[in-house]
Formats: sequence, C-alpha cells, structure tokens
Amino acid sequence: MKLKNSYRIVSIIPVASMSDIAFLLLIFMLLSSLLTPQPPLQVAPPQVPNTAEVKEEKGTRIYLDASGHIAVNEELGRLEDIAALLARLSVPKDQIYLYADAECAFEKIDEVLAALKAQAFEKATLICRETPKGKKRD
Repeated sequence: MKLKNSYRIVSIIPVASMSDIAFLLLIFMLLSSLLTPQPPLQVAPPQVPNTAEVKEEKGTRIYLDASGHIAVNEELGRLEDIAALLARLSVPKDQIYLYADAECAFEKIDEVLAALKAQAFEKATLICRETPKGKKRD
C-alpha cells in the first residue's frame, strides 16, 4: 500500500528583508558621500620627505592654486581679496589649514601668511604630501 504525504516541504528563502537592507545601504552611501565635501579648488600640495601627521579638526581651510585663485572654506576669490575673506571668519584664531599648490610661487604663500598675521591669526598649518619611500622629491 502506498501512503501519500499530506504535507509538502517548501524551500523558500525569505527575501522581503533584503530590500530593506538594500534601501538602508543606499541611504548610508548617499549620506556618507554628502558628508565628505569636495575642495573648492583642486590643488596638489608639495611633497616633502618627512611629514608629521596632522589631525585636522574643525577650522578654516585656505586653498591657493598656482594661478592666484584662493578659496577660504567654500568662498572663492582672488589673492588680492584675502583680507576681506579673512575678515568674515568667526572661528578660533589657531585652526588654519593652508593647502597650497606645489606649483604656486612662494611669494603668493607669503602674501597669505602676511594677511593672516595682519588679521591676528597666530598659527597656520601648511598641508603637504609625504614623498613615497625610495623616490626623490618633485
């Protein structure tokens, strides 16, 4: 006599929660990409053989390219307008990070440092890249 099973084994993988996970991952990736701001000017900092690790905190970032354009945080301007750009700042006077292009003349960097000194800023950190091991400086 043949007995028939009254129940069937169904092998279904629940995928309802996978769409929730994909949606949450998409939101996370969108938010994390929005939280990393792009610099207003593209600069390639100079390479130096020995650099100290600087933990960048909240502060003012000054970008200076080789053609004389300058950006203070997100505000673009010319090098001649540096005093007016710095006068609008309301951050602590010791958190200035200067990103200068490697092709930028030192006279332009000196103008920015003189303007910082005139506005009573006490410290400025020049951000550089470390020369890779085994290579000479640019």
